[in-house]
Amino acid sequence: MKQETEKTAVRKYTPNKRAFVLRYFGATNNRGSRIKIIDCRFGLSKYVDRSYNHTDGSIDAIQYLEARGIHIEGQAERSDNETLLFSSNFDIALK
Repeated sequence: MKQETEKTAVRKYTPNKRAFVLRYFGATNNRGSRIKIIDCRFGLSKYVDRSYNHTDGSIDAIQYLEARGIHIEGQAERSDNETLLFSSNFDIALK
């Protein structure tokens, strides 16, 4: 019973977020650099082209998600050069 109470307290103070993982893929002989967006909630993924209009490649992914109506509320970086993005939107599909 105590464990359930602690779980309820955690949810009260930390609202649930939808997470996206971003992975960078360098250019090949056939394709330019890309960013892979992985939707951790639904298991879907999408590649977006790296535009090089920005020094940070994650901006291309954020612009793609925002254009789809998925507002990004925060981000975090992992030690393996992956970026995590967070949203409260659980309704709009990645593709």
